[in-house]
Amino acid sequence: MSVADIEGNNQIRLPPVFAVNKLPLNHSHNIRKNDVERWKHLMKLEFDHSQGEIEIMIGINVPEASEPWEVVHAEKPGDPEFVDSSLNSVEPSIESGCRQMNNGKYEIPLPMTEKPRIVPNSEPMAVKRLQQLKRKFKDHEYYYQYKQFMTNLLEKGYAEEVPKYEVSNQQAWYVPHFGVQHPTKRDKVRVVFECAARVNDLSLNDLLRQGPDINNLLLGVLLRFRLGLYACTADIETMYYQVKVPKDDRDYLRFLWWKDGHIESDIVKLRMTSHPFGASCSPSIANYALKRVVQDHGSQFHKSVSEIVLNNFYVDDMLVSSDDINELIDNCNNVIDLCSKGGFNLTKFNSNSREVLKNILKDKCSDDIEKFIEDEEVVQKTLGLNWYLGKDEMSISINIDEIPRTKRELLAVIGKIYDPLGMVAPVVLEGRVLLQELFRNGIGWDCTLSERDQGLINIWMSRVNKLKLYSIDRCTKKGITSKVEAIECHIFCDSSEIAYGSVVYLRYKHIDGTIQCSFMLGKAKVAPLKSITIPRLELVAAMLAIKLKFTVDIMLIRDIRDITEAERITEAELNLRSSKPGGGVDRRERRQLQGDGVDGVGSGQRGVGSGVGGGVGGGVGGGGVQKNSVKLLPLFHFYNSLSKSAKVHQNQSGSVRLVHVVLFWLPLDDLIHQNDTALLKYTISQKRIIIRLS
Repeated sequence: MSVADIEGNNQIRLPPVFAVNKLPLNHSHNIRKNDVERWKHLMKLEFDHSQGEIEIMIGINVPEASEPWEVVHAEKPGDPEFVDSSLNSVEPSIESGCRQMNNGKYEIPLPMTEKPRIVPNSEPMAVKRLQQLKRKFKDHEYYYQYKQFMTNLLEKGYAEEVPKYEVSNQQAWYVPHFGVQHPTKRDKVRVVFECAARVNDLSLNDLLRQGPDINNLLLGVLLRFRLGLYACTADIETMYYQVKVPKDDRDYLRFLWWKDGHIESDIVKLRMTSHPFGASCSPSIANYALKRVVQDHGSQFHKSVSEIVLNNFYVDDMLVSSDDINELIDNCNNVIDLCSKGGFNLTKFNSNSREVLKNILKDKCSDDIEKFIEDEEVVQKTLGLNWYLGKDEMSISINIDEIPRTKRELLAVIGKIYDPLGMVAPVVLEGRVLLQELFRNGIGWDCTLSERDQGLINIWMSRVNKLKLYSIDRCTKKGITSKVEAIECHIFCDSSEIAYGSVVYLRYKHIDGTIQCSFMLGKAKVAPLKSITIPRLELVAAMLAIKLKFTVDIMLIRDIRDITEAERITEAELNLRSSKPGGGVDRRERRQLQGDGVDGVGSGQRGVGSGVGGGVGGGVGGGGVQKNSVKLLPLFHFYNSLSKSAKVHQNQSGSVRLVHVVLFWLPLDDLIHQNDTALLKYTISQKRIIIRLS
């Protein structure tokens, strides 16, 4: 089954669809103009006024259906936002306006919502902001770096002076700019063009469509990076500036600067010839241009080269790994050639293998590679994490000297711990629990903490400062070169009154009998401030585990094929008690729910749906569900009851097919308001096992 937008474009193929007699929705749930009139930022939106019934619900397992093409952000916390997705009828002009120039670079117009007839005079605002910037140049080092950046823009053709015969053009927008410095790279300034600056309550970003977010997920790039024995990273030099702006659109990107960079000289009018940092459309345009290179020139290279460009880049950073060192060398050199056909220069190569680096052009490698080749340990930043090339390990990058003395400072410290893989999630969780305790006690943001609270924070900070000493293997099968026979994905979850979490491990079984387990991904969260029962927290933990399962499936399904998958979701025993005093599950009900066996596919029909196996079939299918109370089978036992019947489904290579356990449930509030009764339906198909709460 496929769906498309109103105009019949953007077709999306759906996975297996489940049919019900009637959805609990009708046309009254559609958004109407009068629903959003009280929010100023949504007033200009147009809605479909058709009275048709809602006939299909699409979930998060079809991410391309909800891909955000444009977002109208809320003006204040609590207000709604609008997301224009791929199933809406408005299509961006990025693809239709893209053309490749003679020098190989792509030229893409600004995706305007509509070109205004009259543009407000933004020059006085830009002059005022330039004078404010001048006062910051009392810091001579900052001024020198800023001037160097602007000179580089002009010398490399990323910007140009406005021709004298076009200076009087009234359809021009003057964009203010400011400099930012990386906390660990104070010797370099990056200039950002503030396209969000407003004039008469209008900004340039208001006139631009944001475009679709076609960037790869950071987590997916990191997970794939950890699969191969040999790894390599690189980045595209000034990626945004490699995509040009047509001459007709350049006057919307004017800015002011001093002649030759001397602040006592006359102010001159310049304009960007490339897409700038700061425009809301620039990320989408740059990513589209990179992927367009594959579309236009990918056929000249091996398929694996195109897949690297499409799947292993996060913005301008490439992370790729392979078990075959020769394949990695060939792919890296071919990716350089493929990117160059679109005007993108791939540089700063790093690798855990000296052999790889020796086979890449020297001017393409990073500055520290000579030290690494001479057997010195080198640490490189890789998407915010530290990568130790010599020992091929990864750790979080943390440098926190101050001890938090208030709730505000504690929140700032927690926010500084960047850990996308969750490798130090248990330690970070301690800080979040302490922060939640301050909220529970009503402590103000800047109030002095009690001696007890400060002591607990000091103990936690002593642990945080030791995190820099902790690292994990970059490769999940490091140290073992024998062929992998099977890979199992093991997922654990648990909860308590304080917090809940889940962790994913990959278990490798090699042909020589060696077993190896590696941490893959973890996540931990504090329990809600509003007290809820342990059984319901176990349900939330199970939901988190399933989300991590989805993540691993989506991110790694291309890289792990024909594997045996075993899921261990432990201690997810869910008790939904009756609201009646003394309500619960007696022995007879427990016996009915647990059943007697685990073999085969059951067919009990007296309860809800059809039973799976003797165990689940005897309980849900055969014994039925009590009206006022129900005990849901632990997911761990559910896996055990399915293990034998799942092995019936084998592909031609003899490996067991992927078994997906997917949870669909109503919000907890809905379950609570239905006398704590939940109906459980088990459906089994050749490839997929689905648990559905409805």
